[in-house]
Amino acid sequence: MYLSEWFLDKKTLLSKAIINDYRIHQQVFDLFPNSSERSFLFYSGSISSYGIRILIQSETKPIIPNYGTLEMKKIDESFFYHGSYLFQSKFCPVIQKSHSKEVIPLKSEGDILKWLMSRQNGWGIDIYPESFLKTGDGKMSMKQRDNPRNITIDYVEVTGVLSVSNRELFLKMIKQGIGRSKGFGLGLVQLRPIFK
Repeated sequence: MYLSEWFLDKKTLLSKAIINDYRIHQQVFDLFPNSSERSFLFYSGSISSYGIRILIQSETKPIIPNYGTLEMKKIDESFFYHGSYLFQSKFCPVIQKSHSKEVIPLKSEGDILKWLMSRQNGWGIDIYPESFLKTGDGKMSMKQRDNPRNITIDYVEVTGVLSVSNRELFLKMIKQGIGRSKGFGLGLVQLRPIFK
């Protein structure tokens, strides 16, 4: 697995017309032209007066773009063999109405924590509820070329502490990400080991 950090300065963003979440999504997809399926997750901060930083986790190496600054490193397997981690994620948690295809995005800290904890066994983790904190939320609104309607995606950002209960399921969760709309910069679980 590889972790890349791609920095695009303000001048590059303007010259490439990278002005919204959908254009960021397109640029990241272009780094993996030979992938038949999406084999990466990414996280982008907000566009600032300096530019934007995009963090990319991938199973294959991205191509080196001819613009921006991309730094890449291979993640050593031992990184995933710690007992506990601080985690941070921006993702889209939803529940589906019974007998309906309609989904409801979750926004309250309590609902999001309940959603995460209902899935923790399947992800091979235990989340410490007292460490959990919702740090933000927002909406992405995107207009795709083939779709005249805007797509709106609600997301939340959270931090907390988790411990690993099943290494195989944990690794699967890290590779696949969490929540919906993972192709649009959501779902990446950023980790920092806790050393005891």
